[in-house]
Amino acid sequence: MTELSIGEVARRSGIPATTLRYYEQIALIEEPPRTSGQRRYSEEVLDTLTIVDTAKASGFALGEIKALLDAIERGSPGPAWRAIGAAKKGELQAQLRRLQSMLRLLDAVTACECGNVHECAEQLRSHTRHSTVV
Repeated sequence: MTELSIGEVARRSGIPATTLRYYEQIALIEEPPRTSGQRRYSEEVLDTLTIVDTAKASGFALGEIKALLDAIERGSPGPAWRAIGAAKKGELQAQLRRLQSMLRLLDAVTACECGNVHECAEQLRSHTRHSTVV
């Protein structure tokens, strides 16, 4: 079995060594054994880091990623992915609706040609009645 230094794991995964040490502290990855005081990771850590990176890119919080990794460790990744993924998908859809509403509001504001504060306020009130920011 090949043992990798923290520098090699960082190079191969693209994740800084400081982040790897942090991931150890919060138990996203196992603290590896040390040889002559230096961390020596198994190559399996690269697979775990791929899952962590993918989950982070999908918007998962570190706590959610930890729950997912725990489920994988217990041998049930499929149901965990589905449950955590469904919840995250709902969150992202709500965020998307909010962002779309914010964009519509910005479109209205940037198109404003009002002559005074009263006209501007009326236009904004009219717009926000039809497009609520959630």
